[in-house]
Amino acid sequence: SHGYEPVEIPQRELVDKFLPPYNPPYKLDVDNPLTFGPLVGPEWYLETRYAIQETLNNEVKQKIVEVADEFTKIFGRKAFGLYEEYKTDDAETIFVTLGSISGVVKEVVDELRKQNEKVGLLRIISYRPFPTEISKILLKAKRIIVLEKCISLGSKGPVFEDIVSCLYLDAYSNGNKLPFVNNYICGLGGRDVSKEEIIEAYKDKDVFKFIGVKKENLGSFI
Repeated sequence: SHGYEPVEIPQRELVDKFLPPYNPPYKLDVDNPLTFGPLVGPEWYLETRYAIQETLNNEVKQKIVEVADEFTKIFGRKAFGLYEEYKTDDAETIFVTLGSISGVVKEVVDELRKQNEKVGLLRIISYRPFPTEISKILLKAKRIIVLEKCISLGSKGPVFEDIVSCLYLDAYSNGNKLPFVNNYICGLGGRDVSKEEIIEAYKDKDVFKFIGVKKENLGSFI
Protein backbone atom coordinates (compact mmCIF):
# COMPACT_ATOMS: atom_id res chain seq x y z
CA SER A 1 0.00 0.00 0.00
CA HIS A 2 2.99 2.32 0.41
CA GLY A 3 4.54 1.72 -3.02
CA TYR A 4 3.60 3.47 -6.22
CA GLU A 5 4.43 2.95 -9.89
CA PRO A 6 2.99 4.07 -13.24
CA VAL A 7 0.11 1.86 -14.38
CA GLU A 8 -1.50 1.35 -17.77
CA ILE A 9 -5.31 1.18 -17.72
CA PRO A 10 -6.64 -1.20 -20.41
CA GLN A 11 -9.70 -0.53 -22.56
CA ARG A 12 -13.06 -1.27 -20.95
CA GLU A 13 -14.03 -3.67 -23.73
CA LEU A 14 -11.01 -5.86 -23.00
CA VAL A 15 -11.70 -5.75 -19.27
CA ASP A 16 -15.28 -6.90 -19.85
CA LYS A 17 -13.99 -9.71 -22.05
CA PHE A 18 -11.53 -10.83 -19.38
CA LEU A 19 -13.81 -10.55 -16.33
CA PRO A 20 -17.02 -12.61 -16.36
CA PRO A 21 -20.24 -11.07 -14.99
CA TYR A 22 -20.16 -11.12 -11.21
CA ASN A 23 -22.53 -13.80 -9.99
CA PRO A 24 -21.61 -14.90 -6.46
CA PRO A 25 -22.44 -18.55 -5.76
CA TYR A 26 -23.50 -17.71 -2.21
CA LYS A 27 -25.66 -14.67 -1.50
CA LEU A 28 -28.17 -13.36 1.01
CA ASP A 29 -31.52 -14.92 0.19
CA VAL A 30 -34.50 -15.14 2.56
CA ASP A 31 -35.74 -18.22 0.71
CA ASN A 32 -32.39 -19.96 1.06
CA PRO A 33 -30.82 -18.82 4.36
CA LEU A 34 -27.08 -19.31 4.75
CA THR A 35 -24.50 -18.59 7.43
CA PHE A 36 -21.51 -16.44 6.49
CA GLY A 37 -18.26 -16.34 8.47
CA PRO A 38 -19.37 -18.57 11.34
CA LEU A 39 -17.16 -19.44 14.27
CA VAL A 40 -15.93 -23.03 14.24
CA GLY A 41 -15.23 -24.98 17.40
CA PRO A 42 -12.28 -27.30 18.06
CA GLU A 43 -14.21 -30.32 16.76
CA TRP A 44 -14.29 -28.76 13.24
CA TYR A 45 -11.46 -26.20 13.10
CA LEU A 46 -8.63 -28.55 12.13
CA GLU A 47 -10.61 -29.86 9.16
CA THR A 48 -11.47 -26.36 7.89
CA ARG A 49 -7.78 -25.36 7.96
CA TYR A 50 -6.84 -28.61 6.21
CA ALA A 51 -9.43 -28.05 3.48
CA ILE A 52 -8.22 -24.50 2.85
CA GLN A 53 -4.58 -25.61 2.69
CA GLU A 54 -5.35 -28.41 0.22
CA THR A 55 -7.42 -26.07 -1.95
CA LEU A 56 -4.69 -23.43 -2.05
CA ASN A 57 -1.94 -25.86 -3.03
CA ASN A 58 -3.87 -28.17 -5.35
CA GLU A 59 -6.35 -25.88 -7.09
CA VAL A 60 -5.61 -22.19 -6.56
CA LYS A 61 -2.00 -22.43 -7.78
CA GLN A 62 -3.06 -23.88 -11.12
CA LYS A 63 -5.91 -21.41 -11.42
CA ILE A 64 -3.51 -18.47 -10.97
CA VAL A 65 -1.38 -19.77 -13.86
CA GLU A 66 -4.44 -20.28 -16.08
CA VAL A 67 -5.80 -16.79 -15.39
CA ALA A 68 -2.37 -15.25 -16.06
CA ASP A 69 -2.21 -17.03 -19.44
CA GLU A 70 -5.70 -15.79 -20.31
CA PHE A 71 -4.75 -12.23 -19.29
CA THR A 72 -1.71 -12.37 -21.58
CA LYS A 73 -3.79 -13.50 -24.55
CA ILE A 74 -6.51 -10.87 -24.12
CA PHE A 75 -4.43 -7.82 -23.19
CA GLY A 76 -1.28 -8.60 -25.16
CA ARG A 77 1.06 -8.04 -22.22
CA LYS A 78 2.70 -10.67 -20.09
CA ALA A 79 1.16 -11.73 -16.80
CA PHE A 80 3.57 -13.96 -14.91
CA GLY A 81 1.21 -15.78 -12.58
CA LEU A 82 3.16 -17.16 -9.63
CA TYR A 83 6.57 -15.55 -10.22
CA GLU A 84 8.72 -13.74 -12.78
CA GLU A 85 12.29 -14.58 -13.79
CA TYR A 86 14.64 -11.86 -15.03
CA LYS A 87 18.05 -12.85 -16.37
CA THR A 88 18.35 -15.89 -14.10
CA ASP A 89 19.56 -18.42 -16.69
CA ASP A 90 23.27 -18.06 -15.95
CA ALA A 91 22.99 -16.04 -12.74
CA GLU A 92 25.35 -16.88 -9.90
CA THR A 93 23.58 -14.39 -7.64
CA ILE A 94 19.79 -13.99 -7.68
CA PHE A 95 17.85 -11.22 -5.99
CA VAL A 96 14.45 -12.30 -4.65
CA THR A 97 11.84 -9.56 -4.28
CA LEU A 98 8.13 -9.05 -3.85
CA GLY A 99 6.21 -5.93 -4.88
CA SER A 100 7.23 -2.42 -5.87
CA ILE A 101 10.94 -2.77 -5.10
CA SER A 102 11.29 -5.12 -8.08
CA GLY A 103 11.48 -2.34 -10.67
CA VAL A 104 14.57 -0.68 -9.23
CA VAL A 105 16.19 -4.09 -8.66
CA LYS A 106 15.81 -4.81 -12.39
CA GLU A 107 17.72 -1.60 -13.11
CA VAL A 108 20.47 -2.68 -10.71
CA VAL A 109 20.64 -6.10 -12.38
CA ASP A 110 21.09 -4.41 -15.77
CA GLU A 111 23.86 -2.17 -14.41
CA LEU A 112 25.68 -5.07 -12.76
CA ARG A 113 25.37 -7.13 -15.95
CA LYS A 114 27.22 -4.34 -17.81
CA GLN A 115 30.04 -4.91 -15.30
CA ASN A 116 30.04 -8.63 -16.22
CA GLU A 117 28.42 -9.62 -12.93
CA LYS A 118 26.24 -12.71 -13.33
CA VAL A 119 23.15 -11.54 -11.47
CA GLY A 120 19.41 -12.02 -11.96
CA LEU A 121 16.07 -11.38 -10.31
CA LEU A 122 13.22 -13.61 -9.22
CA ARG A 123 10.09 -11.62 -8.40
CA ILE A 124 7.47 -13.44 -6.33
CA ILE A 125 3.96 -12.53 -7.47
CA SER A 126 1.85 -15.05 -5.59
CA TYR A 127 2.93 -15.14 -1.95
CA ARG A 128 0.12 -17.43 -0.81
CA PRO A 129 0.05 -20.10 -2.02
CA PHE A 130 3.84 -19.86 -1.95
CA PRO A 131 5.47 -20.91 -5.25
CA THR A 132 7.82 -23.59 -3.93
CA GLU A 133 8.67 -24.36 -7.58
CA ILE A 134 11.16 -21.49 -7.48
CA SER A 135 13.60 -23.69 -5.56
CA LYS A 136 14.58 -25.32 -8.89
CA ILE A 137 15.68 -21.90 -10.16
CA LEU A 138 17.34 -20.69 -6.98
CA LEU A 139 19.32 -23.88 -6.35
CA LYS A 140 21.28 -23.25 -9.57
CA ALA A 141 22.74 -20.05 -8.07
CA LYS A 142 25.59 -19.69 -5.59
CA ARG A 143 23.98 -16.88 -3.63
CA ILE A 144 20.44 -15.65 -2.98
CA ILE A 145 19.75 -12.09 -1.80
CA VAL A 146 16.26 -11.69 -0.34
CA LEU A 147 15.28 -8.00 -0.24
CA GLU A 148 12.21 -7.35 1.91
CA LYS A 149 10.11 -4.34 2.84
CA CYS A 150 8.83 -6.29 5.83
CA ILE A 151 10.22 -7.62 9.09
CA SER A 152 8.88 -10.32 11.39
CA LEU A 153 9.99 -8.64 14.61
CA GLY A 154 12.12 -10.89 16.75
CA SER A 155 13.01 -13.03 13.75
CA LYS A 156 13.85 -12.23 10.12
CA GLY A 157 11.90 -11.37 6.99
CA PRO A 158 8.94 -13.68 6.24
CA VAL A 159 9.93 -14.14 2.58
CA PHE A 160 13.45 -15.10 3.65
CA GLU A 161 12.07 -17.77 5.96
CA ASP A 162 9.86 -19.19 3.21
CA ILE A 163 12.78 -19.19 0.75
CA VAL A 164 15.10 -21.00 3.16
CA SER A 165 12.37 -23.52 3.97
CA CYS A 166 11.62 -24.45 0.36
CA LEU A 167 15.33 -24.57 -0.55
CA TYR A 168 16.10 -26.85 2.39
CA LEU A 169 13.22 -29.22 1.64
CA ASP A 170 14.23 -29.46 -2.04
CA ALA A 171 17.91 -29.95 -1.25
CA TYR A 172 17.14 -32.50 1.47
CA SER A 173 14.88 -34.50 -0.85
CA ASN A 174 17.10 -34.39 -3.94
CA GLY A 175 20.59 -34.08 -2.53
CA ASN A 176 21.21 -30.59 -3.94
CA LYS A 177 23.75 -28.19 -2.50
CA LEU A 178 22.25 -25.15 -0.78
CA PRO A 179 23.26 -21.66 -1.94
CA PHE A 180 24.20 -18.94 0.55
CA VAL A 181 21.09 -16.91 1.43
CA ASN A 182 21.20 -13.30 2.67
CA ASN A 183 18.28 -11.31 4.06
CA TYR A 184 18.19 -7.51 3.84
CA ILE A 185 15.37 -5.43 5.30
CA CYS A 186 14.78 -2.07 3.62
CA GLY A 187 12.13 0.49 2.69
CA LEU A 188 9.89 0.00 5.71
CA GLY A 189 6.96 2.41 6.07
CA GLY A 190 7.03 3.31 2.38
CA ARG A 191 10.58 4.71 2.35
CA ASP A 192 12.18 4.69 -1.10
CA VAL A 193 14.95 2.16 -1.70
CA SER A 194 17.79 3.50 -3.83
CA LYS A 195 20.01 1.68 -6.32
CA GLU A 196 22.94 2.43 -4.05
CA GLU A 197 21.30 0.59 -1.16
CA ILE A 198 20.60 -2.44 -3.34
CA ILE A 199 24.20 -2.47 -4.56
CA GLU A 200 25.27 -2.19 -0.90
CA ALA A 201 23.30 -5.37 -0.21
CA TYR A 202 24.95 -7.04 -3.21
CA LYS A 203 28.43 -6.21 -1.90
CA ASP A 204 27.60 -7.06 1.71
CA LYS A 205 28.05 -10.58 3.10
CA ASP A 206 25.99 -10.50 6.30
CA VAL A 207 23.30 -13.15 6.64
CA PHE A 208 20.83 -10.59 8.01
CA LYS A 209 20.97 -6.81 7.97
CA PHE A 210 18.88 -3.65 7.82
CA ILE A 211 19.78 -1.47 4.82
CA GLY A 212 19.28 2.30 4.82
CA VAL A 213 19.04 2.87 8.58
CA LYS A 214 19.51 6.55 9.46
CA LYS A 215 21.56 6.54 12.64
CA GLU A 216 20.53 10.11 13.45
CA ASN A 217 16.89 9.00 13.67
CA LEU A 218 17.55 6.43 16.36
CA GLY A 219 18.12 8.90 19.17
CA SER A 220 18.11 7.04 22.47
CA PHE A 221 16.42 3.90 21.09
CA ILE A 222 19.76 2.11 20.83
